Amino acid sequence: MSDREVKYSLNGEELMGTPLEDLMAMAGADFRDSRVPTVQDVAPDEDLTGEMAPERVVELAGSQDASVRAAIAQRHDCPLGVLTTLVHDSRAEVRAAVAAHPRLGGALTAVLEADKDSLVLHALLDNPVLDIGAIGRLSGHRNDAVRDKASRMLYAMQERANGTGFGADASLPPELRDRVV
Repeated sequence: MSDREVKYSLNGEELMGTPLEDLMAMAGADFRDSRVPTVQDVAPDEDLTGEMAPERVVELAGSQDASVRAAIAQRHDCPLGVLTTLVHDSRAEVRAAVAAHPRLGGALTAVLEADKDSLVLHALLDNPVLDIGAIGRLSGHRNDAVRDKASRMLYAMQERANGTGFGADASLPPELRDRVV
């Protein structure tokens, strides 16, 4: 008996061995084929930005490689359900890719606004579809660089609005004016 082998019970039967290896052997090929995709599952010549079946997009979103997940999050055809999953990813570069997505919606924006990583927050601020309310909220962020960037964006918006002849009606709402530097 090796130091990895243990005595255990499975379905009332007393067994001696390594439980994980025994379970994998019982599961057979079906178990091995249902594993989470890894970087090895991406062919070296596979283009993660080109045409891809929707099933493949979903499959690769579960990759163990963060760069693959980030590439999937950047796809214009990435399903909303996948983006919703990836917004909670443990790796900042994946969340930043979601923050930069052109179909970013209000619920995802709210999750990303609460992110603690400045990479994610800067990617969010760089997203052209980010609404003025989110920019205003980020102009009060505790991170100096994020707060300054959001405030500069608000100031630039106000300058553009005032410079186009639209007058005070096109300027920032009063609750945001005090946050402009």
